[in-house]
Amino acid sequence: WGKTVDNVHEMDVVLSDGQTTRFSQLDGSALETRMRTSGLEGDIYRKLFEIGDANRDEILARYPKIQRRVSGYNLDEFVGGSDFNMARFVVGSEGTLVTITEAKLKLVARPKFTALGVLHCNELMEAMEATVAVLEMNPSAVELIGSMILRQAKSNLAYSR
Repeated sequence: WGKTVDNVHEMDVVLSDGQTTRFSQLDGSALETRMRTSGLEGDIYRKLFEIGDANRDEILARYPKIQRRVSGYNLDEFVGGSDFNMARFVVGSEGTLVTITEAKLKLVARPKFTALGVLHCNELMEAMEATVAVLEMNPSAVELIGSMILRQAKSNLAYSR
């Protein structure tokens, strides 16, 4: 299934000035055209290109290459190659960059069979070690819910019933 960033094709968005636009895959010439656009959209592309150009080596060297990086600004999406998709950049920004009004996503076929396994561990290290063993079974997803999240959920009236 993967992360949202791996499955988003394009987005219709509203920028902070109220302008609407579509973020989708752009090749080099289309990106240059967007960068020449006046207004906030052009400013965004120009500034991102400037940030990416000035910090390319640092971004590529230091951005975490982990499977579960799901929030934050995906700057590495902007410096990784010649094509660019702004939709992939804003995934994970949690609404701080744009308001998404529509998204085109890659759909994944529903598995023919499903099952759920729940493991209870008393310590975080025990859970992490169990995860290694679980991954050998090639699951479609693994989620770790720590004690802090469980305590917070219990303190929320909506979840405490």
